[in-house]
Amino acid sequence: MLATAINDYEQRRENLGKERIMTQHYYIENGFEFNVIGAVGFLVQRSEPYKPYINPTHKLYDRPACTNMSHQPKLNGWCGSTDNVSINALGVAQVVQVFANGRARVRTLHGAEAVEALGKLGWSDMDEQMQAKGE
Repeated sequence: MLATAINDYEQRRENLGKERIMTQHYYIENGFEFNVIGAVGFLVQRSEPYKPYINPTHKLYDRPACTNMSHQPKLNGWCGSTDNVSINALGVAQVVQVFANGRARVRTLHGAEAVEALGKLGWSDMDEQMQAKGE
C-alpha cells in the first residue's frame, strides 16, 4: 500500500513540469461549407479587440491563415491585424457536430491526428511548424 502511494507520488511529480496538450472545442459559423461530421480544415479566429462587445468568430478553411505582411501560411498563432481586425491561426480542427442552421462544433487536432489531417489537406509540409511548437 505504501509502495503504491510512493509510486503514484513519483509519477505525479515527474509529470508536473510537462506541458499537456488539451483538445479544445469551438463553434464555427461557416454555413453549409463544412457541414459534414469528420470534415477537417484550418481553424481561424477573427476578432476585433477594440470592440469587446463583439465576440470572436471562428471558421474552418481549406487553406491555412497567412501572415498579413509576409503572406506566409501559419498553422498556429497571431497572423496580424488589418483595420483593427485581428486574425489568429488555431491549428487544424475536425467537425464533430453539425446543427440545422449550418453552425458546427469542432475540436482541435494534435499529434498524429493533426499530421494526418495536414496530409489530407495537401499541406503536409506544415508539420514542421507543429514540431517547432512541440506538439
